Amino acid sequence: MDTGLVLGADEVGAYVVDLECGSSAWHSALAIGDRVTHIDGIPSRGKAVEQLRALLTSGREGSTVEVRVESRLPSDPQVSSLCKPRRPHSRAVRLTRGRWS
Repeated sequence: MDTGLVLGADEVGAYVVDLECGSSAWHSALAIGDRVTHIDGIPSRGKAVEQLRALLTSGREGSTVEVRVESRLPSDPQVSSLCKPRRPHSRAVRLTRGRWS
């Protein structure tokens, strides 16, 4: 089951690439460019995107997954110059697995 969260990865770890319209990720407090540090308590650093996607999608429809993120700094190369600078902070978001159209 999908959460609507699309991730990318680099040498530092995982980050939010996209939020599928209408999904629980889209309705959450996540933002494109946020750094994903943990998925259900498992560190994302050193994991391939496929491994992270498996953590997000393994589970039945309606179950939840906790995603811990940190806001990205505007100086980070993955953040567009169009993004409004935010003070970095860490937060946890619960996403519901399901089908999104």
